[in-house]
Amino acid sequence: MGEKFKSVPVKDTIKELIKDDAFKKEYEQSRALFEVQKAILDARTKQGLSQKSLAEKIGVSPGDLSKIERGKENTTVKTLYKVAEALDKKLEIHFV
Repeated sequence: MGEKFKSVPVKDTIKELIKDDAFKKEYEQSRALFEVQKAILDARTKQGLSQKSLAEKIGVSPGDLSKIERGKENTTVKTLYKVAEALDKKLEIHFV
């Protein structure tokens, strides 16, 4: 029979890995990017907008908007402002 592996919750794994400064830095950057992606995707889908229609409103191609939503595009604050405006939202950036 094969070995049995104990399942470890992701939270516990992250809790251990976050002790490493390099991992912590990368994790925090990724988390911030994910929050931006999620906010755009949630607002767009909640309003029933397609990527194509939102892309047209902000002046980018649907492919570029897709990259922004997937975290494959390093977008500017100016573009994020256009996205927020097109979604009738307010862009806020906080340093904590």
